[in-house]
Amino acid sequence: MSEQWYVRIPAALLSRTDRTATQKVVLAYLRFRQGNNGGSRRAEATMARDLGLTVRTIRRIARELVALGDISVSTGGGRRRTNTYAVNPDKLSSFTTVNPDKLSKKPGQVVRQKGTRKRKEDIGRTPSAPKAREPKPFAPPTAKEVNAYAAELGYHNFSEPNKGAEFVAYYEERGWKDSNGRQVKNWKGKLRSVWLSRMKKPERGDFYWLPTEEAVDEIYAQCGESLQ
Repeated sequence: MSEQWYVRIPAALLSRTDRTATQKVVLAYLRFRQGNNGGSRRAEATMARDLGLTVRTIRRIARELVALGDISVSTGGGRRRTNTYAVNPDKLSSFTTVNPDKLSKKPGQVVRQKGTRKRKEDIGRTPSAPKAREPKPFAPPTAKEVNAYAAELGYHNFSEPNKGAEFVAYYEERGWKDSNGRQVKNWKGKLRSVWLSRMKKPERGDFYWLPTEEAVDEIYAQCGESLQ
């Protein structure tokens, strides 16, 4: 059978439990071959080859379909005695034989979602690599932002001598390049790894020390124990 044609099997037929899978395939094949001329003269050997079945199976399924009222078979004459198979009229309405040239989805065409159908000229092309994200442009911080970030990390003593202004002035003078001449791309990382590493984080009792939530809970617990 030509690979350029497709056989449609109606969903109503596929869902029937009173027909075997082989009966459904053979019935759809006969409807496909019948066309509009009222019947199909097909040799049993040809049908078996097209469907990947044996001649014995074709004969058995044909007898079963006749008994079920799905098809009628006229014995052929002549030397080859090729039978004529016809799907009964009341079974024809649900079948359609479709040329793939008229289908919206053709062999090899990928349809992803509505509105994203792949174009014909793109079929077979190697997909291009995704574009790399462009890094966000560097935005120099203000002294207030630097001090606030240092305090967020627990270095409340950073803002008192206004180290944030010193940090900004240092890198502005060098065009926001570090001591090795490399462009500063992440000022927060530079603040953590260089400037804050030189400082001691305030501890309990120091002037600049502010307790964390865990420290506050600990203080309240100690106060409660002392009142008992």
